[in-house]
Amino acid sequence: MAFISKEEFTSHIDEEIINLISRDDVNIVTEALEAGVQVASGYLSRFDVDAIFATIGTDRLIYTALMIYIKDIAKWLFIRKVNPNIDLSLAKTAYDEAIKELGKMQAGKLTPNGWPLAIQPENKVGQFSVTSRPKRGNYY
Repeated sequence: MAFISKEEFTSHIDEEIINLISRDDVNIVTEALEAGVQVASGYLSRFDVDAIFATIGTDRLIYTALMIYIKDIAKWLFIRKVNPNIDLSLAKTAYDEAIKELGKMQAGKLTPNGWPLAIQPENKVGQFSVTSRPKRGNYY
């Protein structure tokens, strides 16, 4: 099951407009929504994206902001099929804002409450680890 359905996507684009752009082909809408999820998941590597995107029902309410960002991204990817009834500049602005917010999450400047973090290996602390080579002894 998709993280965001076509019916939920209607919060960003009217259903009539979706049907006009996609010419009633559900695969085009699904492709745009899945592409939005893939773009967003690239920014969320410090979180357990498998757990986030497997969430269903009312448990998804914790990810409401993420769902809006994904819809903004998917809208931009979807409307590139171009329809004169869509305000492209507004959609581009929303897309840019969604990418900016996901960039904050990626950089660790923004951590949403309750999102599961990715599982860290035992010897790793934080997002990266710093090590050095073993000390070398020089003898003269």
